[in-house]
Amino acid sequence: MNASEVNTIRLNLEPAVSMYYGTGIGESFIKKIQSCACDRIYFVTEKTAYELHGRMLYERLLKKCTAAELVFISSSEKDKNMEQLDRLCSCLIEKRISKDSIIISFGGGMVCNITGLAAALLYRGIRYVEIPTTFLAMTDSSVSHKQAVNGRSGKNQIGTYYAPLFVWADLQYAATESRRHFCGGVVEGIKNALISDAGLLQPLQEAFKNTPEDKRTERLFCLIVHSKNRILEKDSSEKKASVILEYGHTFGHAVEFLTEGNVIHGEAVAMGMCMAAELGYILGTLEEKEVALHYELLRPYMYAPERFPEWKTGAEEIFHAIQKDNKRTKDGVKYVLLDGIGQCMNPDGDYQVKVEEALVKRAVERFLEKYQADAAAV
Repeated sequence: MNASEVNTIRLNLEPAVSMYYGTGIGESFIKKIQSCACDRIYFVTEKTAYELHGRMLYERLLKKCTAAELVFISSSEKDKNMEQLDRLCSCLIEKRISKDSIIISFGGGMVCNITGLAAALLYRGIRYVEIPTTFLAMTDSSVSHKQAVNGRSGKNQIGTYYAPLFVWADLQYAATESRRHFCGGVVEGIKNALISDAGLLQPLQEAFKNTPEDKRTERLFCLIVHSKNRILEKDSSEKKASVILEYGHTFGHAVEFLTEGNVIHGEAVAMGMCMAAELGYILGTLEEKEVALHYELLRPYMYAPERFPEWKTGAEEIFHAIQKDNKRTKDGVKYVLLDGIGQCMNPDGDYQVKVEEALVKRAVERFLEKYQADAAAV
């Protein structure tokens, strides 16, 4: 892939959308957005992303497009709530947004989530475009139509499915991320391998460790997005067979919510997958060596004891937070679990498993014992 060359992946979603990607493709974005007739463009972002990358793109918009408005929101997990959603919607209405406008979200997954939800709700739907600026958003949350904010008792409890016009992923933006945040996308790639394609593990590891730095982001991006797209090909709704993409998230979202985002998404999902592996071992679907493989693969991405205070995230607290999970049904909370590496359990046809409460708590306790032992050894 050459700098400024725009490539396309057709995402297997319902409706299907195009993801355009490349490195340094800002000028091509201006040409693309100019082809979308609108009365006004609303550029929703947060201050860090704007100062790093957004200012240049927005100034190009002002020069080439008839009218554009800049809107700032907070990117803190604590502010991913109804209050900020209401402020954003009210701000856009006050700035005279119309059904003929386009909203652009420019930032990480949180910015894209809340902006996408606002776009879905305002006037029952206004066109919007996602420009993810983090590697995790580029490879995971933007490969989805899920838009949501947190409720008072859990993560992403209030939301809907709403498709953007297209997704624009400039890999140049990911180059400024810290390793900690970049690794969130790698964790989701490991998850895709564990649930569906064990053969993906080696290419992922090689790409992360051995690929030259100027090619690493592109290589990882393609591996991870295509791996998720293959899963979505079987079920574009993300509600049936592709619910396996939630592996580790039921546990991980509880950790992320309880720590108010101090444990970031990638770290929390890494922890959640290890908890899910412990539960698989208790149920007899995973061997001890397969649980150990989870820790071997994920330990480098989840180790953050100073951000995971024991007093706030004991097994009982995690279990109670899980009960508010956004996938809860009349049967209660069910879990995506593995039946060996690369394959998920499917006892009832929905790729989710109902498990006794005592066993879930035991799995969390097993994880916490190992995690705390690791922390003590450092």
